[in-house]
Amino acid sequence: MVTQDHAHFKDADLIVMMKSGRIAEQHTYQTFKNTYHDVQSIVSDHPKNEELLSPHKAEGHQPENSHISRDTTQKVSPKIYLKYLTMLGIVPAVLIVILNVAIPVCDILSTFWLAKWSLINHQLATTEDHQYLVGYALFILGLIILLVSNSTAITIRGISVAKQTHNKLLHNTVHQQMSFFENRTSGQIMNRFSNDLDVVDSKISLHLRDFLTNLTSVIAILLLFCFDTSFYIVIVLAVIVITYCRLLFYHLKTSRHLKRMEARSKAPIILHFNESREGRSTIRAFRRADQFLSEFINVLDRHQHYSYLYLASSRWLGIRLEIIGAIIIYFVAMLAVHNQDTIGVSNVGVCISYALRLIPLLNALIRMTALLEENATSLERIDHYLKEPNEYSVVQRDGNPSPPDWPSQGTIEFDNFGMEYGEQNVALKDITLRINSQEKIGITGRTGAGKTSLISALFRLYPSNTKGTITIDGININHIPLRKLRRSLTIIPQSPLLFSGTIRENLDPCMEQSDDASLWQALDRCNLKHLVASLPNQLDTPIDERGSNLSVGQKQLLCLVRGILRSSKIVILDEATSTMDAETEKIIQRVFFSAFRDCTVLMITHRKNTLQQVDRVLCMRQGMVVKFDRPNSFDDRDLMDL
Repeated sequence: MVTQDHAHFKDADLIVMMKSGRIAEQHTYQTFKNTYHDVQSIVSDHPKNEELLSPHKAEGHQPENSHISRDTTQKVSPKIYLKYLTMLGIVPAVLIVILNVAIPVCDILSTFWLAKWSLINHQLATTEDHQYLVGYALFILGLIILLVSNSTAITIRGISVAKQTHNKLLHNTVHQQMSFFENRTSGQIMNRFSNDLDVVDSKISLHLRDFLTNLTSVIAILLLFCFDTSFYIVIVLAVIVITYCRLLFYHLKTSRHLKRMEARSKAPIILHFNESREGRSTIRAFRRADQFLSEFINVLDRHQHYSYLYLASSRWLGIRLEIIGAIIIYFVAMLAVHNQDTIGVSNVGVCISYALRLIPLLNALIRMTALLEENATSLERIDHYLKEPNEYSVVQRDGNPSPPDWPSQGTIEFDNFGMEYGEQNVALKDITLRINSQEKIGITGRTGAGKTSLISALFRLYPSNTKGTITIDGININHIPLRKLRRSLTIIPQSPLLFSGTIRENLDPCMEQSDDASLWQALDRCNLKHLVASLPNQLDTPIDERGSNLSVGQKQLLCLVRGILRSSKIVILDEATSTMDAETEKIIQRVFFSAFRDCTVLMITHRKNTLQQVDRVLCMRQGMVVKFDRPNSFDDRDLMDL
């Protein structure tokens, strides 16, 4: 057990003290107690109850899949297609339609030109061969130009739509409320940016192109039969169209469901992979690799189950289309030959030729219609995310503009404020209090008391689930632009957060410091100047992902330096020293109280010695304020209850 909590030492057979990556001392509990009478000077009083990152999850709230309730066999809304066409642009969409109409027209005209040429040859009119050859070549050249133009137009506009969709999805997702991320797994979110965006990037535009090409070709051939063949063939073709449409609609009921379930079943795969990758050291330490491998195979099998059934349904459709097509070709050919005196010998060849072409085109049209509908479910899933109200759209009420130097004092007032994470999950109840400028406030309470919820309210993390008001320097925070509000507050979290990059980029991520002097000064105040100066690249030394090449104490001190450089009037410390050793904790507290002496400070902590140093202590329980008074008004029994 790795711990700073001395309460567990008495249950240990051996206590090992570490320093600079080496074993410094080893004791039994009795010899440790005899050697160090003041245990607090060696180890920190780690709280037994820690505020969870998401308070409402501690109370039994489970993430829910907001999509499961949707009928998976339901048709894709026409609005989804309309939005896609709107993003294509009106002018490009009209141009694409014109090109797709011109392609089969040019193709049919070239065929009739060839039929007329063959008739002239039959009558030995060879002197006009050159004229017909040039005409046929022009038809083919025009057809090639139309095909290339159509593919180019759809591809270019498809790429543009994919970029727009990605940018909108990214913008709306990163600006979502916290409840959005708490009710969805990382696998579900990543599935939108991987599988669904891949469909928009590489499949939708191609399927749309093939659908339009096949649709216009089928319509052109049907019109040709209507005007150039007997009435009986027209009846047969009408029966063909009705049969194909019924088969398509019957198939789509199943394929839509399977496609949606296949897309959803990818989310657990992504989630399991990410969790296994991040926790690989723990998995190996506890020798649970086989268990996680078995779980991964299970979620993969579930996905393959839907994937296989989806492919099987496609083959089911394909076999029936081929059988129906063969029967249709037989009857069309028989009717055309039977009525050759009526429609002409040359036109009989044209009819049979186009009958042979019609069936593959109909088959392709049905398949493209099914694929377009099935892949449109990805557009539908992305659109669901785009319609989610983000934190910028939820709360931005009209109010007087804040002064440029807001907040200048740092006075905070809660007036009958309440917040909830759901209808039956109240986090804060009727909070009314005032925190004066430059006052240092200690916030304490058991797990689920509402400490982190109170801080979340200041940052407007749950704007749609609040009542009452919070004012800073007399201005309602709901009237402050969200970006300005959050830039005006500084928080030093319990788990230090560093990014891949240099020390300089981590200390000043927004590049607000004009020179390095302020960086070195802040590092010196936190006893890090000597450490950074000893590094080969100093401020340009790279930091690994999540600061894995630094100790926890060093990462927390760097976060403290970053907080000092921001020069905010309101600073929040969320149990930032709960995992620190006694020496590092003393450094952080000394620097904290000196560097932020002119700031309003809110400090979430369970440490008795820390609570004795603040101006007032805010004691919370079940989302309500139990006591808000000077530290000397709390006796030991009150603090023990926390």
